[in-house]
Amino acid sequence: MRWLPGVLLIVSTALAWSPRAAGAQDLSGPADTVLEIPEGAGALPDTPADYTREVVGTVTWDYPTQASDPTRELIAAWRPAWDAIETDLGEALDSRMTIRVARNADEMRALAPVGLPPPEYAAGVTYPALGLVLLTFTAPHGVEPPDIQKVLVHELSHLALFRAVRGNPVPRWFAEGLAIQQAGELSFERAKVLMRATYGSERIPLRELSERFPTRAYDVDLAYAQSADIVRFLLDDPRGTVKLRRLVRELRTGATFADALEHAYYMRPAELEREWIADLSSRNRLFPLLLGGGVAWTLAALLLPIAYLRRRRRARDLLAAMARREAQERAERLRELIETLRARQAVWVVPTAPLLNAAEGEGSDPTPLRQEAASSDGAVPVVRVGDETHTLH
Repeated sequence: MRWLPGVLLIVSTALAWSPRAAGAQDLSGPADTVLEIPEGAGALPDTPADYTREVVGTVTWDYPTQASDPTRELIAAWRPAWDAIETDLGEALDSRMTIRVARNADEMRALAPVGLPPPEYAAGVTYPALGLVLLTFTAPHGVEPPDIQKVLVHELSHLALFRAVRGNPVPRWFAEGLAIQQAGELSFERAKVLMRATYGSERIPLRELSERFPTRAYDVDLAYAQSADIVRFLLDDPRGTVKLRRLVRELRTGATFADALEHAYYMRPAELEREWIADLSSRNRLFPLLLGGGVAWTLAALLLPIAYLRRRRRARDLLAAMARREAQERAERLRELIETLRARQAVWVVPTAPLLNAAEGEGSDPTPLRQEAASSDGAVPVVRVGDETHTLH
């Protein structure tokens, strides 16, 4: 029954499939990135006039006013996500940060630090040295919005790891793999790429992933898939959480990743790679048979419409929430205008007091004059209460 995990992997990744991971985005690169800050760069531009700035605890949120409802969901998700990441890393971290949420990729670029635009493919980007996270409600490529809560957790993972190790170097594959695991970003497309590479001997050596990530679309997808699965392998260790915290502590003191890995997991990177490959092969033994029979692709074809409809419904709900917010604001402004007009209609305008005083001084009855004055078009605004008029100052 050792082939069973391979089948379960195919089924579970198919159920977790989403257009964010398997659509046009994956063909053009990852959905996030981490950018280093060159000296002298990093000034933040002002937000647009229709943006709201809100400080919640230690986090400053900049977001479109009309998108306040979906942003509220992100704000509510932030604390549990950050707490969970801190627990994984075993460190109480500085939680001060700025999170800017844009409507689309172009707006996200306009919100980025001067001279440091995010990549065109990114739905989220982290600037760890600035404590800055950028997100967009709209995917740079494709018609479906990204799962912005998962993108948020992914970016928080990058920022937290940077702070946990005090900015010391960490291999790209480890940072990306950990972020994918902490965000729960399961992807059928990544699993498919990884399984194909397993049986086609196309895996990227871990040494290369430690130095840099590739640039070709397929190789980038494979790099992310490998990174996520290697970190999964580390976390699946019976004492995976304890060992991860030990690894982070070693990196925090300035140890190299190879030395920290050996201290925490009792193996060097080369041994980790060999054990991971053996584990991967044992889990996916049935894949060639399923691939040849088309079972995996049939299953994906059946589940694809369900995933697509869910994403469409989410996008429709987001747009409807924005429209409701805008309609409420218009109705509130209209109500204020009507109340102002009604208040003005209740104001009576009469001549100044000397006219009335003169009439009273002559001993005549002032009542007709008061009535005439109250109905005339004078210059002083007054309010009549019973038989008395009161001048407004």
